[in-house]
Amino acid sequence: MIDPRPSGRGPSRKRCTECRDLRKKELIRARDALKRAEHWGVPAELVFASDVFERDRWICHICNLEIPQVLRTVRVLGSKYEPLAPVVDHEQPLSKGGPHTLANCRAAHWSCNARKHNAEHYSSSVSGEVEADVDLESVESPASFGSIGAETKSRGRPRANIGPCSVDECIRAAQTAGLCQPHYYRKKKNGDPLKQTCGCGCGELVRVSPSHQGIFYISGHGVQANVRPPAEKLRSGITSQPVSEHGRTRHGLTDDCHIWTGPKSSKGYGRVYIAVPGQKRTGRSVQTHRLAYELAHGEESTLGLTVDHLCAVPLCCNPNHLEAVSIAENLRRAGEMVRTCPAGHPYDEDNTYYSLDGHRRCHQCNTDRYHIQVHGHEFVPDPTNHSTQRRRCLTCREIAESKPSFCPAGHEYTEENKQLDSQGKRVCLQCRLNRTHVPQFGHEFVLDPENSSPKRRRCLTCRETAP
Repeated sequence: MIDPRPSGRGPSRKRCTECRDLRKKELIRARDALKRAEHWGVPAELVFASDVFERDRWICHICNLEIPQVLRTVRVLGSKYEPLAPVVDHEQPLSKGGPHTLANCRAAHWSCNARKHNAEHYSSSVSGEVEADVDLESVESPASFGSIGAETKSRGRPRANIGPCSVDECIRAAQTAGLCQPHYYRKKKNGDPLKQTCGCGCGELVRVSPSHQGIFYISGHGVQANVRPPAEKLRSGITSQPVSEHGRTRHGLTDDCHIWTGPKSSKGYGRVYIAVPGQKRTGRSVQTHRLAYELAHGEESTLGLTVDHLCAVPLCCNPNHLEAVSIAENLRRAGEMVRTCPAGHPYDEDNTYYSLDGHRRCHQCNTDRYHIQVHGHEFVPDPTNHSTQRRRCLTCREIAESKPSFCPAGHEYTEENKQLDSQGKRVCLQCRLNRTHVPQFGHEFVLDPENSSPKRRRCLTCRETAP
């Protein structure tokens, strides 16, 4: 539906999300092709691949075959292409002055474009016969290109020389300096196109045949016959140590810890490299305590589990001190080993409480956080406070007692005129006595200094006015 905009500039423009993403990929590819053409110094313009394919009706201009329907998508840089995938080919190559324009761009198969390379007036019939202005031996077949094309395809600026490789008995086409790609790289690296370094990593040069491709191993270098067993390698790198106090008291461990003395990881756990027999540079790096547990209980004993140290020593490899548990159980045990908070306060019964999410919290740290912000000093529990609900700071009480303080009625809080209630709150005795004495006798209560009874308090005014 078309909804005219209030500004009067016409209908609103809506684009499909998939079409928008596809257009972005087309634009990226068109800009990359434009930069490549400008690098060659030829006339260039922005050419979209979809415009070339639609104009040529998805037919390859080299073999005159149609591009398959399932492959009619815009090619994205860095992906893996099919041999019949559509590509944009320059009818007159850029390396020979051809412009990067829509008139010079044609649709082609990926394999046809690769066989054509930078030749002019290249065409191929359906039967496979090639008609070109170049030597037939210099053009590789689709099968040979599929096997070695990923290795021999030149990167960067393509070369204009087409012909066989100058190395005798080499059937590949020349790419650079009269040599095919493997021979060119060998000559550049080793000084001889027929010499290659040994695949085991020793650095020794070996003479290979002209048709050889891939990795070459010198006899005896590519196989490592003497591989130390993991158990032997583990035993040679451990030493005995008395069991820790945690393992002896909490889990009842009696035998010594086997401490790994070899390499360690950044988290403090030992590591050892286990080689694979028959392959020199293939292996894996494992944790020593996990390897020790697998050697004692089997390789599948730790499947989906983590190995916990009962002795709390990360470098211990004694199987009797190890146990395969779940990650949740391992974290729970690690939390129990922490007996104090980060500030050093103990997690005892009086100083520990749990938040709503179940995490353990320090009561002292929580109190200090507020007390330091408000009063400027840490909270010190008052031993004279008998209330378990209302905590009182000893420092605050001493500061308050060092200064004269008065109740709301104006009576000074002295040792004789104050009392603590059940909640630890200070109460004025004069106000408590006046609360009943004034309504009954009409005057405030005055303590009689001659009263010898400490329990029964007597008013001086009432004694003087009595007959």
